Amino acid sequence: MNCRYGPNKAYMYAWGLSEGDTALLYGRNYAGTWLWVQPHDTDWKCWVAASTVTASVEIDSLQVAYFQLYVNPSVPAPTGVGASRSNDNVTISWSAAPPAVGLGYLIEARVCTGTYLIDVVYSTS
Repeated sequence: MNCRYGPNKAYMYAWGLSEGDTALLYGRNYAGTWLWVQPHDTDWKCWVAASTVTASVEIDSLQVAYFQLYVNPSVPAPTGVGASRSNDNVTISWSAAPPAVGLGYLIEARVCTGTYLIDVVYSTS
């Protein structure tokens, strides 16, 4: 199974786990669909889809984990970033930053639902 840098398939692959491998559970995303784990053979954590593991605890008993996004320092951040809202619609805009134009963008937003902060992820490529 793939262990990723964030709780969504849009995030890059970080590590591979084979059937029978073990990992320590450190948290979950708000929906419990992704788990924040430390594979047995690493000293860092990554995210796996909850549907791909057999957990030794109830997933809902794990704390919701929020994480810092990894940044590639060789790719500059886009400029002119803005957001506007009209009722329930939010429009995000930015000016492209080379070489990211060819790589695409990973758009990450935290949405407050009143109870939880939900991470919403969208990839342009």
